[in-house]
Amino acid sequence: MVIGHSSGGYFGAWLAGPSHLPATSEIATLSPLKLAGMIMLDAFLDPGVIDSRGTSGEYFCREPILDRLRGGTAELASEHLKQISPLQLLPFGIAQEYVVSSRRYPVSPPRALADGRTTYAVADYPAMARSAGEKVSLRIVPDAGHMDFITPGTQAWAAVEAAVVRIFGL
Repeated sequence: MVIGHSSGGYFGAWLAGPSHLPATSEIATLSPLKLAGMIMLDAFLDPGVIDSRGTSGEYFCREPILDRLRGGTAELASEHLKQISPLQLLPFGIAQEYVVSSRRYPVSPPRALADGRTTYAVADYPAMARSAGEKVSLRIVPDAGHMDFITPGTQAWAAVEAAVVRIFGL
């Protein structure tokens, strides 16, 4: 099992998909980690968000980093982008809990998300995963702050605890 908050949710979701990488991929492995389930906490799973800009014009991650992550520009490294995107590696075939703030979800209609830190047209991960045959449990925590998901005593923390109980069957 994997539990990840924010970018940790992104990388946790990516860990579920390496079996879908082409054998020629530089990041493929002969024995990818086999997950039984994952919990994603207030996470965007579209790598395009990384270099998106918010309502202030500032980069979501404070500086452009996607070209470094994928090993070149979008035009030169489009295959690399597919290989680092959890959205491109669906389906995972594992139990999933997606616990997110109403500040980040729903993503439709398009709007400034994450307190204005991105105006990118964010993919609706639960909808995409479900259309790929996944079973994703979605929990939206009204107006939760991003750090509330890792802060005991908050409404978001209670939603995280409930997700752990559901996915681990405690």
